[in-house]
Amino acid sequence: MKTLIYTVAFGDDINFKLAENLFSSLRAQGYEGDVAAVCDRKHDFSDKNARVFIPNSPERPVLHKMAIPAAVAKTYDLILFLDADTGALQPVDSVFALGDDKILLSRLFEFRLRNDRYNLKVLSEQEQKLVSDGGLIEFESRSVNTGTMLIPGPQYAAFAAMVTDAWQGVQKPKYHPGDQPVIQALMVRGLFKYDYFPDGMVIFPQAERFRYPTTSTVFAHFAGYPSGIEGKEKCLAAIQDYPNELKRVAERFARDKSRLEVRKARAKGAEAGSAPEVEA
Repeated sequence: MKTLIYTVAFGDDINFKLAENLFSSLRAQGYEGDVAAVCDRKHDFSDKNARVFIPNSPERPVLHKMAIPAAVAKTYDLILFLDADTGALQPVDSVFALGDDKILLSRLFEFRLRNDRYNLKVLSEQEQKLVSDGGLIEFESRSVNTGTMLIPGPQYAAFAAMVTDAWQGVQKPKYHPGDQPVIQALMVRGLFKYDYFPDGMVIFPQAERFRYPTTSTVFAHFAGYPSGIEGKEKCLAAIQDYPNELKRVAERFARDKSRLEVRKARAKGAEAGSAPEVEA
């Protein structure tokens, strides 16, 4: 199976550093397939096999997230998009194993669409009312997040064109929504076949309370930091420190567990009438 994992990097240099870090984390987890970045200029990534696509257009806005060339996309069986503020925690094989004829997306565990003003932006008033009144049960509990998307290669060009056209259609002076509310609207309207990654496969350490991975977690997506340079620098530092944070948490858990076992042993000894010799 031929696979591609790509991200976007444009504007400030910090965005390219985030992409570099993403590629490094994928390689560290044993991914040997193709990687790419959609950029606004040439860039030499440290991963020498990384492909760079530059779709700049003077005629109309470019949606970089949907800008892998059609001729390239059709050569892949599966294409995985990842936001650059993501880190791989495990091998990605289990993600690609989910590939079928649907587009897979992640969901925010704690955000209801009816209360998510960002994701509701592109919906019509009637559609928003349908969501807020519970008329669309599927969207009652969870908002979509487009920072992780698994797309069948043969479907990529048509999906990208549909999203890009819809996105360009809502561009107005002082109103430039991202791709996420556009894709959410297309989902609500039933315009493409989709499904969701299993809960826990993608986690959001910064945006939600469920900060730590499970055995099935493959990606940690650090959405939620401010969009400026300083915010993204903090984001990069958090991503790079996350494995150390997990080690610290595991060590703390082990210490707490050991202390609990000591207390249980002492309590049991006291009940028997003599406290055993146990190291603290």
